[in-house]
Amino acid sequence: TSADIDNPELIPLIPDLWEQGYWVNVIGSNNTSTLSTTVRSRERFSVRGDTSYIVKNDSTNTTLIFSMYNETGYKRRISILPNEEVEIITDSDINLVGVHFSTVPNDGVDISTSDIGNKLKGGIKRKTSGINYEDELWGYGMGLIYDDDSLIYTHTESEFRIFNPGIEVHPFEQDLIIEISDVVGSEDYFRLENITTGDIFEVVEEIKGNQIVKLNGANITSNELQYLRKTNRKYITLAPGWNEFRVTGVKSAKVSFDFRFYYL
Repeated sequence: TSADIDNPELIPLIPDLWEQGYWVNVIGSNNTSTLSTTVRSRERFSVRGDTSYIVKNDSTNTTLIFSMYNETGYKRRISILPNEEVEIITDSDINLVGVHFSTVPNDGVDISTSDIGNKLKGGIKRKTSGINYEDELWGYGMGLIYDDDSLIYTHTESEFRIFNPGIEVHPFEQDLIIEISDVVGSEDYFRLENITTGDIFEVVEEIKGNQIVKLNGANITSNELQYLRKTNRKYITLAPGWNEFRVTGVKSAKVSFDFRFYYL
C-alpha cells in the first residue's frame, strides 16, 4: 500500500507543536552562562532502527540537535550545524528522536517558538523511499513515477498533493484509510477537501489535539469510537494521478493516506 513507500518529513515545523526550553551544556552545572537558548519539540518522533536518514539544517546560526531514544531511555545525540546536511544511521534499538534548535551560549541570539518554520528550519527523512524494485512489492508498469513528492502520503501542510498511480479509489469499493491527528487550533469545524474530485469531508465540531479521526472505508471513528454523526457524512475518493488537497478550519493537522493501488 501507499504506507509501504510513505516517506514524509518527520519534523512538523508548526510553532504550536514546539516549546521554549534549555539545553544544559555542562551536566550538573547551575551556572546560567552554560545554558543555550533552545526551542524543542513537545513530542518525540518515531524512527526505524538500523535505518539511514538524511538530516538537514536549513537554519542560520542555529544548531539542530537530535536526541535518540530506545525503550529504556536516552541513548545518544547528533548535532547538525547551520546549512549542513548529514546522513545518520540509527542503532538497531533506536525508535524515537527528540529535536532541539539550539544557539551557542552567550552569542546574543535569542530564538523562540515563533521562529519555527521561519528562521528555524530542518528536516529528517529516510534516505530511501521504501521502493526497491528488486523485491516482490514493486515492479515496472505499476504507474509509479520519479518524483519525490509522489512518495509522500503523510502531510502537515494546509495544501498538499497525493499521488494515486492506479485507477480511481472509492472507500466503499477499495481499501482506503485516511487518518487525521495532531490537530492544532481547531475551533468549530475541520474540513478536508479533494479539490481534484470535489469531495469534501467535514467534522462539524472542534477536534482536540489528542483525537485521532479515522476514515476506514465506510467507517468513521474518533479514538476508535463511532463518529459519523459528528461529520457531514461525506467521503473522500481518489482520482487517478495527482489529487490536490486543502485543509481548513484548523491551524494545522497531520493527514495520512493508506491505500492500495488498483489497476484495470
